Formats: sequence, C-alpha cells, structure tokens
Amino acid sequence: IKKDGNLPYDKSGELVFDSDGITDITETSVFKTGYSSIEKIIITEKTIYLYTNAINAYIINSDFFKEQNEKSDFLNYITSKAPDADIIKK
Repeated sequence: IKKDGNLPYDKSGELVFDSDGITDITETSVFKTGYSSIEKIIITEKTIYLYTNAINAYIINSDFFKEQNEKSDFLNYITSKAPDADIIKK
C-alpha cells in the first residue's frame, strides 16, 4: 500500500468526445483513444463503462447527465462510433 507521495492517477480530469475519439485531459497529461479501441460497453443504472482492454475503462457516472435523453443520446453516439464493441446492460 502506498501511503506517501503521488497517487498513480490524477484526482480529476476531463473527457472530451469528438469525431476522432476520446481525449482524456488531466493536470499532468493528455491521452487520446480512438473509438475503435473500445472493446466493451457496460451500462448500469448508475454508471457507463467504456473498456479499451481487460483492465482499463473510462467510467462515466450517470449523474453527469441532467436528463435521461442526454444519456440515451450519448449511448447512441458511442455505439455508433464503436460498432464492434460488445454491449452489456446490467
């Protein structure tokens, strides 16, 4: 357990979804992922997980969306950009 020093991840960041992919912007880095890298999309009542491999996922809390139609529009957009991704609803 690491008790001192920097965490292995940034405490906050911004995800930008544009026509080319997902850009993860933090205080220390900018990382771009193409939509074709999304292997699996898991949708729960409270969270959306966009997996790019077995141990890495973008996690989006459903509270981010002000209304249900915003969440539906987002999911339609992501699934259209990553048509080969497995979609799992829980």
